[in-house]
Amino acid sequence: MSFEVLKVQNLKMYYYMEDGQFVRAVDGISFSVFKGRTLGIVGESGCGKSSLAMTLIRILPANAKIVNGSIEVLTDRGYVDITKLSESELRSRIRWKYISIIPQGAMNALNPFIKIGDQIVEAILLHENISRREAEERAKNLLKCVNIDPSRFDSYPHELSGGQRQRVVIAMALATYPKVIIADEPTTALDVITQAQVIKLLKDLQKKFNFGLLFITHDLSLIAQVADYVAVMYAGKIVEYGPLDKVYNEPLHPYTKALLEAIPRLYGEKKRLRGIPGTPPDLRNPPPGCRFHPRCPYADEICKKEEPELRNVGEGRLVACHLV
Repeated sequence: MSFEVLKVQNLKMYYYMEDGQFVRAVDGISFSVFKGRTLGIVGESGCGKSSLAMTLIRILPANAKIVNGSIEVLTDRGYVDITKLSESELRSRIRWKYISIIPQGAMNALNPFIKIGDQIVEAILLHENISRREAEERAKNLLKCVNIDPSRFDSYPHELSGGQRQRVVIAMALATYPKVIIADEPTTALDVITQAQVIKLLKDLQKKFNFGLLFITHDLSLIAQVADYVAVMYAGKIVEYGPLDKVYNEPLHPYTKALLEAIPRLYGEKKRLRGIPGTPPDLRNPPPGCRFHPRCPYADEICKKEEPELRNVGEGRLVACHLV
């Protein structure tokens, strides 16, 4: 049976600037992640995807603030809204034990002066009351799970390849067997062969450990390989949500259609790829109405004045567009 392991409701996170302005990086987002299932979050760079990831695990810079909404994580004692916890409570009770993250850039995520095995052991000992020997044994088993020989336990990050470092970060995310894992662009800077290996690894590990996965990327072709559901993000908001096959085969929002038309196809009729004119808006001062309307070929007068709500249109699908 699949049930919600993460529930997000009307989440807003803004960056506050020195001049008094604020950036609406995450602006009223709601979704759920289910046990053993994958939700893909996709959108252009600058749409707020990584800001969403950092907000969900509450690893934010000093000028960032969650201004509204809830982030409910399923624990052994039921759902806990982590927006209401102190940093010390979050660190000791929730983060890594029930929700963890695979960050962008494994080399930046790993401490270059500490052996990889010790870094995994540290994550285990911080959250579980077990002996160091037991933690080391688990760390070696996790390395084996991600296809790294346990003999590399005493290696430093610079002694591993990019793909190996990424697999170490995945092993760290699994260190305490969390219910939710956030993968924030986990294949960034990897070649296509290594990308495919990392994607297969994540799918195999999900079958084995049955965690809910939130997979964040700008690459729609990657989402097609891993996701059960897709949420399309634009300018800090979700503009379309639904089952993978429905969103890919019958896109409803003009932005989703434009993203799909920019993907090269291996099969079928050859077509010239179409780009999306313009750039995502400045989230300090987003345009009125629909935030996509300055770039949308179908925009009407209502699109320029009224912001569309994310509405249920049936078959488990949601879309924020006046024209649907």
